[in-house]
Amino acid sequence: MNPHPTSRRAWLLAAGASALAIIGGIIAYFLPRDLRDTPAEPVRAGALDELEARGYLALAYGAYPAIVVSTEAGPVAYSRVCTHFSCTVEYDPGAREFRCPCHDARFAGEDGRVLAGPPSEPLRRFDLFVEDGQVYLGSR
Repeated sequence: MNPHPTSRRAWLLAAGASALAIIGGIIAYFLPRDLRDTPAEPVRAGALDELEARGYLALAYGAYPAIVVSTEAGPVAYSRVCTHFSCTVEYDPGAREFRCPCHDARFAGEDGRVLAGPPSEPLRRFDLFVEDGQVYLGSR
C-alpha cells in the first residue's frame, strides 16, 4: 500500500496543470512569429537584370524567407511569412500574387494586400535599394 496516497484533488490539479502546459505550447508554436530578426547590414538579393527577366528573386533575409518582386512601380520586397498562421507563401508570377498553402490566402504582388482568405494584415514589406545593378534588402 502507498504510504502517501494521492488525493483526487491533487491528481486533478496536476492533470489540469499538465493540460494547460501542453495547450500553451501548442498555441505558442502556431502564433505568428515576430519578424525583428532581420540583418543589420544589407543583403544582396541579386541582379536587377535577373529580377526583370524572372519577375522575382527569392532569398533568405535573416531567419525569414523573403522575395523581391518586379512591379510596374519598380522592385518591392516582402516577407514570405503569411500574416495569418506563419506559413510560407509562394509567388505566382503569372497571376502576380502570393498564395498561402495553409488556408488558401492570397496577397497582391504589387502591394502585399490581402486578396482572399483569413489574414487581416498584408505581407510585411522590407526596405530595398538598387546599387550598381544589384538589388539589396535593408537600408544603405
